[in-house]
Formats: sequence, C-alpha cells, structure tokens
Amino acid sequence: MRIESSVTSVSWIPSEAVTGATRIPFERGVTHYDDPPPDQWEDLDSVLGPQGARFANDLRAWVDVDNGKIVAYGQGGGGRVSGTLVRIGGMRVVVEAVAYPELTPEPVIGPDFVRFTQTAGGRPGIPAPRLVKAAPFVKAEGPAVWTTLALTLYADGSTGHELVGASSFPRHWIYGKDGALAGKSALIDFKTWYRTASLARSPWSGHESTVLLDFAEHGIASLKGVPGSWQLYAFTQA
Repeated sequence: MRIESSVTSVSWIPSEAVTGATRIPFERGVTHYDDPPPDQWEDLDSVLGPQGARFANDLRAWVDVDNGKIVAYGQGGGGRVSGTLVRIGGMRVVVEAVAYPELTPEPVIGPDFVRFTQTAGGRPGIPAPRLVKAAPFVKAEGPAVWTTLALTLYADGSTGHELVGASSFPRHWIYGKDGALAGKSALIDFKTWYRTASLARSPWSGHESTVLLDFAEHGIASLKGVPGSWQLYAFTQA
C-alpha cells in the first residue's frame, strides 16, 4: 500500500504588515501589497505570480507499506518563487526573483514512520538598498525568505506536518495535502524582515529561525513517536 501526502507554505505581504517609511514604494505604486491567498486551492500556479503570493515551499512524500512495515519511501516537490511586478515611470516590469537551492536532509526513519524535511526560499530580484543590523550594515540585494517544513508519514496511514522554521517574512500560510489552509504564522512587521533577514542568517549558512504562530486560530500538538516535533507547529490526521 502506498501512502502519499504533502505540506505547502505560501509566503505573502499583507498591507497591515507594512508601516512607516517602508510603505512609500507600496503607496506610490512602485510595488504592491499581496491579496490573501485562498483558504483552499487546487493549483499552486493560481496562487503564486507577479500579482499574487511571493514564495512557496511544496514538500511531497510517499511511503510503501507491506504487512504493517514501511519498505520504501521517497520525497519530491520543491521551492517556488515568483517575480515582482514593479512600475518604473510609465512601464510595468516583472523583475524575476532569485531562488535558493532546496535543502533536503536525509529522512528520519523510525519503527513505524518516516519524517521528511525540506527548506526552500529565495530573495526578490529587485534591488533593495537598506540599512541592516549586521555588518556591512548596508545592503543592496533583497532580504531572504524561506520556510523549513517537515512531513511525517506513518505505517498506519496517518500523517503529520510541521512548520519547523522560517524567515521573518510578514506572513507564511500552511496548507495540507488537500490544498486546504491548515495554519498561519503570526503577522511580522515588514521592517523587521527587511532589516534582519539575510542569507548569512539562514539555513543555507547553518542557521534556522523559529517564527510565532497564530495560536488564536491554530493549536499545537506533538507528532506521535517523533521527539521534539511539537516545537513549532504540528498535527496528525488520518
């Protein structure tokens, strides 16, 4: 018997996250706020795009079960980045984003489960001169955005997923295998992401960052048999 599942994060910029001077390019139409992603989707391409959400991390996995034991497994999916629509003079131009290579460590194999992990992200392609909190204190390239997702498949057919870590991008929404909204990160101030998120402080440099969740809407639960899986967001489903 083959068991398949997936978990997807969609990262976007709501208007309420942008405050102070960082609102200027948005209010002048140079760039744009993002509309909220749908509560459910069938096609990820319909969610991302120059006028849609900015980034997605799509983790897919499967296990084969024979006589109650996992005998084979595999992992797929990957990161997705969309260009940024900007207005320069009277022209509207799509500036392509820069994707980082996915990080897919070896799965954790237990007596009755396999836990898969994937980190994906990138940065906007448009130059973003700004002050930052670490040397060299001024940067021209856009800040980094990423999520680290985990997906656990069990021999009994149940599954679970987690948002293990993420950049301080204003909002990450998490979707289950049916494309239905399953969780949300708490709203992050745009300025915080703009000044602190960098490749040097990311999983590609050996650093992971946790993010707060919107606990008003979503609880927290541990994945059965997976030590430490409760740390940020997790649930199991049949």
